[in-house]
Amino acid sequence: MELQDTIQVLLILVSLAIALYTFMRYREVSLKLERIIHREMSSGGDASGIQNRSRKLLKVGDKKRLKRYLIFKVYSIEEIGFSALENSFLNHIKRSLGEIGMVYTSVKLIKYDPNTGLGIVRIVGEDPHLVALVISRLRRIDNAKAIIAPIRITGSLKKAYKYLSRLSKS
Repeated sequence: MELQDTIQVLLILVSLAIALYTFMRYREVSLKLERIIHREMSSGGDASGIQNRSRKLLKVGDKKRLKRYLIFKVYSIEEIGFSALENSFLNHIKRSLGEIGMVYTSVKLIKYDPNTGLGIVRIVGEDPHLVALVISRLRRIDNAKAIIAPIRITGSLKKAYKYLSRLSKS
């Protein structure tokens, strides 16, 4: 019983740390955009100047959208299938980030093993930690109570499979 309590506390702490990081990053970008808009409007500029400066700030179009792979574990009493998990991920991300956020992050469930509860999700975009936070907040999958714990974010699918096989053995 002590081990389960410790795991739950650790999962809560990780979720809070990810939420704090995401909030701080969002707030920083939001403040910079507000300053740009205020400066542009006070100088009598038009919306095109704001759009150009905000694009530079957010680096949209300047950087290649990187693929990241999130390794996660599902803790559930009931067995959860691949398609049910994928649908739950997509619906929850759509509810949390909106349709634009869902398209921008381009989340795809690559692999999931119902026996071990381990899986890999591909995330395309600049902030995979935001998606990890959203996924970790998911608590129901097809009316089955579940906890999803993000374990690691890697830069290549090969490393993700390697780490996943190491976790499966232990």
